[in-house]
Amino acid sequence: NKACEVSTARLEEGKFKCTLCDKLFKGPEFVSKHIWKAHADALHSIYEQANQEAACDAYTADPCKPDISCLPLPCSEPAPRG
Repeated sequence: NKACEVSTARLEEGKFKCTLCDKLFKGPEFVSKHIWKAHADALHSIYEQANQEAACDAYTADPCKPDISCLPLPCSEPAPRG
């Protein structure tokens, strides 16, 4: 997948590196397997961010989204109690 490809560096013929921890491997498929096993937390955050971006893009592109321009903006400071 794309996240594993981005985290794999080819150093020379038959020598690949995980860019998340610098561990060396003989092939990109071994780096991918390593990333899934050892760096699942990093993959999770990458996928979470990608899903959030995709959801925002889909909402922005939706011609049927509700018009919220008439709603009041949230206050940046809590209202004073008195």
